[in-house]
Amino acid sequence: MTTNNYLSHKLITARDLQKIGFTPYRSKMIIRTAKAELVKKGYVMYDNPRLGDVPPEIVAEITGVSLLDLRGAISNEEK
Repeated sequence: MTTNNYLSHKLITARDLQKIGFTPYRSKMIIRTAKAELVKKGYVMYDNPRLGDVPPEIVAEITGVSLLDLRGAISNEEK
């Protein structure tokens, strides 16, 4: 296991990525890539095709989108 705490924040979905401007296809590919990276880092629970939520930190690493934008996409849905 790594020292990063990926499980401490709300998770993000492909639908959240679409809200900030990614296409549906690109959103799904980002989630797929994030899951593969998490499995490489030792989080084997992400090796599950039914799991579609990933931590925003890994998505930010992949896309370069700030965590504030990602968290804004999540919080806007809750309102």
